[in-house]
Amino acid sequence: MTHRRPLAPALRAPLPLASGAPLASLVLLALLMPLSGCGRGTSGPTTTRSATVALDEASFPPTRRAFHGLQLDDPRRESDRARLFDYLDAVGRPLVAGDDYDALLEHFAACTDLLIPSDYEQGRVPASLAPVALRIVELGSPRGDEGPVLGALEVLRRIVIEAPQDGGRSAEEQYQQVAEWGRTSREALPDFMQRYSSLIDVWEVHARYSASPSVLDTLAQLHIDRRDFVLRAASETGMQGLLADYPPSLPLQIGRIAPIDVVAVYLRVGDVDGAIRKIREMGLRGRTEAQLLELLQAAQGRSTAGAEALVQLAEAYGRSRPETAQGICRRGLRDYPRDTRFPECLANVEATAEHFEDATAWYVVAIALDPENRSLYDEALAQLNEFIERGVFDEDPSSGRALTAHARRLLEERRRRFPSSPAPVTVAQIEFLAAMVELHGGNTDGAREHFLASLEAGPLNDVLREFGILETRLGNAAPAAELLRRALDHTLGESLEVNVQRAGLLHELGDAFHVARNSAQAQRMYRQALDLYDAALPQLSAQGLAFVQARRGVLLSKLGSPDAARAAFLAAVDASPLDREPYMVAMMQLTTATEDVALMRELYRRALLNLGLPPEWKVYFALWTQFVAQRAGEESGEEIDAVLARFARHTPWYGRLAAFGAGEIDGAALAAAAATAGQRAEAHFYAGARATAQGRVDEARAAYDAVFATGMVNYVEYQMGRALVEALPGSEGATP
Repeated sequence: MTHRRPLAPALRAPLPLASGAPLASLVLLALLMPLSGCGRGTSGPTTTRSATVALDEASFPPTRRAFHGLQLDDPRRESDRARLFDYLDAVGRPLVAGDDYDALLEHFAACTDLLIPSDYEQGRVPASLAPVALRIVELGSPRGDEGPVLGALEVLRRIVIEAPQDGGRSAEEQYQQVAEWGRTSREALPDFMQRYSSLIDVWEVHARYSASPSVLDTLAQLHIDRRDFVLRAASETGMQGLLADYPPSLPLQIGRIAPIDVVAVYLRVGDVDGAIRKIREMGLRGRTEAQLLELLQAAQGRSTAGAEALVQLAEAYGRSRPETAQGICRRGLRDYPRDTRFPECLANVEATAEHFEDATAWYVVAIALDPENRSLYDEALAQLNEFIERGVFDEDPSSGRALTAHARRLLEERRRRFPSSPAPVTVAQIEFLAAMVELHGGNTDGAREHFLASLEAGPLNDVLREFGILETRLGNAAPAAELLRRALDHTLGESLEVNVQRAGLLHELGDAFHVARNSAQAQRMYRQALDLYDAALPQLSAQGLAFVQARRGVLLSKLGSPDAARAAFLAAVDASPLDREPYMVAMMQLTTATEDVALMRELYRRALLNLGLPPEWKVYFALWTQFVAQRAGEESGEEIDAVLARFARHTPWYGRLAAFGAGEIDGAALAAAAATAGQRAEAHFYAGARATAQGRVDEARAAYDAVFATGMVNYVEYQMGRALVEALPGSEGATP
């Protein structure tokens, strides 16, 4: 997802081309081109595509990495770029048809990342990028999102040159209009720094999406203009009052920062020559300019000194401007294909962006160049710890599988070359990672296989806990209890952290006994967990208090104390009102157990008021609240109905869920719209919940069984479905 800097509040208004004939005319022109998401048709010369296999999800990342390592005059760039665009084209079609603006921007950036500045001037911008660009203009203009809209129009004006025959404005005219509006609309801002800085922010985003030579020069000149204005204000009589609200050091600071910013504009695309040209135009006013120019001139030539200069530049920019470091290191990769420092640099950039599969792959490239460098192995393997600790896995396991495959090869090679030196990551940890990747992809058999392999390599508490939870959710009470007992035995000590961990394990062990229909043991485990949480309360921070109180509420509900559970849930959200997690925990329990409609509505209102909820979570919370109300024989209420009706107009998956909640589609239509196992789990759950509320028991049970068949055990809908199916009349056994 693309994160964009917000515009100045006064400028958060629709752009001047948000509606009307000009946009419609360009849409018509785009329809005359090959309709696609990011295709490879060009408005200029083309070459014959080589007979190569089409890319897929697995082959796209390594092909893209190899592409960025090719010399700019390498003939393979043309065929590889065509294959990359063909793949992105297929990915982009549903995004163009939908209204997920952030996903569309992310896709657009992936497409234009394959272009170099000269492509814009040589007629090499793919014509079938037009539908993506037009959709960004259509969605971004009403938002006042200048940077992406300018980026899209820059692409369009390189493709659609002539004005439409109906008299509408050409892409060139629209581009100039938005660019001019951005400047003139800021002239009224009283703060000169805000005028310059907000415009620079817009053009930085613009350059991120379409780095043509003219865009780079404009952005660099804005940095220079800001510097010159500040220096003039500091020296000329009558202007010094403009700096009254700023520290006296501002002119010195701006003077030092400006050349660094200007050079970064060009190095982000690896353009050393452009950086040298612009730094000379600025004038060598101080040490910063002189030092940068010296490094840039060294980097210009292909030599040992040139490689060292690029490394120094990458290190200088890496921490604060990773995108600039990436551009520098891509240049280094092309110029010095045998130098390990450049793939290592790219690995660090990808790791900073939490692209762990790409990071590990770049380490593999570096290690292939220098297989006796133990520190490279250790850096690569250490990334796994961060990935595991992050605990966020994709439903699609392909990237995670690639990561673990890289990790296994690296670990095996390291052990072969350095047998007496312990590695920073063990086989047990890699197998645990592989298990979690499969688990989040719905492959429970594969997850179990890797959990067992991890335990065979060495018992890890995280493995015992997650494996135990999996077996509980699958209804396998005996192995679940055994695994969780072993985890408890390994969780030793008297610290606050240990006691909270033990409380969580006791709670999970109680759930395992609950599944085994051993109510007495389950209740005993729940009480022991509650006692540990109670003892921890005085020692907790606000965030820790929210975490513990939410879980106290769940335990109190399971122990049959609804009033105490209500108090704990409210205490949780009071402790951390801006954190989504305590709301989610409380509302899940209210959905599956305690029938407290008033509390459910209260939590929903608070969540909407206090949280910057993404649209999908507004829909999920609305559906849960709707179910709780309908189960109690009440109407959903105007607030819920309005939210669901509003989001039912949205194209992403949450829009289909909202349409179901609003009564616009039925359960069968919702299931038919599901494209992934996770979406199918959600579709069947919400259909089952509606059937439950309406007393259609057989239909509800069939829907919940369909949820379980997806294997998506880590989805909250799977977990809530387990509880709701056991509460149906005629059901046997119990679930947590």
